[in-house]
Amino acid sequence: MLSVSPSSSIREGEPVTLTCEVPGEDQQEIHYSWFKNNIWFKEGSARILTFQEVTVGDTGYYTCKVQNDKGSETSSAVSLTVFYPPRSPSLALFQETQRGQQGIVHCTVDSNPQSTLSLFRDQRLLATTSSHSAPNQRITIVATRNSLKLEIQKITPEDEGEYQCVATNKYGNATASSFFRSQTARVVASPSGKLVEGQRVTLTCVTTEGSEEDTTYTWYKNAKWLEQGQKDSLVLSAVVREDAGTFHCVAENKKGSHLSPPIALRVL
Repeated sequence: MLSVSPSSSIREGEPVTLTCEVPGEDQQEIHYSWFKNNIWFKEGSARILTFQEVTVGDTGYYTCKVQNDKGSETSSAVSLTVFYPPRSPSLALFQETQRGQQGIVHCTVDSNPQSTLSLFRDQRLLATTSSHSAPNQRITIVATRNSLKLEIQKITPEDEGEYQCVATNKYGNATASSFFRSQTARVVASPSGKLVEGQRVTLTCVTTEGSEEDTTYTWYKNAKWLEQGQKDSLVLSAVVREDAGTFHCVAENKKGSHLSPPIALRVL
């Protein structure tokens, strides 16, 4: 018979003892072989296997095989489970580059038992693995074991900030943080709202990084290329009804590409 003391479920770093007992036999005449997950790893005359400070790597199924001049016998397997607090979480933040409109915030952690994960932006709670309630319709929450992911649609400058992941279980907690810089732009119209034919209107491509000297601005109308240059503004001196449509811009420099959502220009 194989027994575990103090328990088959134990916290990392604590001592644990496995004892192989053969009732009614002279212990001095018995040879012991120890197996972990059906793989031999130790043998001798000792009927006790001791871990002074158990580690995660000691988790597994253990059996002992006893032999003497009368024959051999193998015990039933006992399970040893090692619990531990969350390790340092992995926090990945990136923006989908082809269109620049989706951001991903993904936190994963190693722990046993599993952790509750919470994601914050600038100390404001956004999501947890215990609740799938999203703060707004642009955010989708995907939660699995020791994993919490936010999929943010139509990235805006407001999504930029310090993101923090907190992992907690009964044995402790761990935290990771990282800054997310949204590579987005927006078009600002002046004047805004509905326009009257003959009015002058200026469309300005504004990025989260501000104006950079080496930035190239590309303008699109109704998703078709319109013009490209170093100026961040598109000026329509006297609008006519044919100028009505949707406009968006792409700002590109050595730091990356920034795509704006389209805005509608209406001319009366």
